Amino acid sequence: MKIDGKLIASEILADLKLRVDKLAQKNIAPTLAVILMGNEHSSLEYIKQKQLKATEIGATTMVYSFQDSVEEKEIERLSQKTR
Repeated sequence: MKIDGKLIASEILADLKLRVDKLAQKNIAPTLAVILMGNEHSSLEYIKQKQLKATEIGATTMVYSFQDSVEEKEIERLSQKTR
């Protein structure tokens, strides 16, 4: 049995788009919040791909960037705020 990952991914995205559209009709805006610590190139690329897919399905994204030296309390406050 051969698994077509691209086909599965496109089906998942299509389903998510329908769900996001239904939420938008109720004035609910699904948002992906990302907390980025540091400036690692691979992490930035990963986030960029997530932003593209979110836009594709009609969701918004918010990226919160911090230096590696950020205190844990600051991250916890942001986490509580974005829930």
